Amino acid sequence: MEDVGIERVHTRPLKLFELSDWAWESPGSRDFTLFVVAQASADDATAIRRFAAEALAAGCAYVCAWGQGCELVHDVFDEAAIAASLFVVSTSHDEEELHQAVYFALVNAIPEDVAVASDSPVVLGVEEAWISQTRALIADQAELARLWLSDE
Repeated sequence: MEDVGIERVHTRPLKLFELSDWAWESPGSRDFTLFVVAQASADDATAIRRFAAEALAAGCAYVCAWGQGCELVHDVFDEAAIAASLFVVSTSHDEEELHQAVYFALVNAIPEDVAVASDSPVVLGVEEAWISQTRALIADQAELARLWLSDE
């Protein structure tokens, strides 16, 4: 897990790990937003269930998913949260560009029970294919905001 900066609107810490084989990496903090950038398929369902259970046990309070099959990730997290008797907001962004989903996860996806947004880090689990693009979006958050606003 790598510290990759601070989100500039709410000053939320940003942590990134390369998502490989749906292996969970704990950020060491609770009440975090998890942004999953990955391809998912029914063949991955068992691994995604394990990943979701581990993320929820570690303190995931909001999850956003982007990429092919992101609706599956969304559904699995919903099922895992219900099974654990947790309230976790989950969103999928299958019809959005990556920059739109990144902006949403960084700026808008704040867990409900967090009193101060800066106390809620954003953890980005990103498959290798999108690591460099995701890093570039995080590195230039002014450009990310400009892209977001130009889409409105």
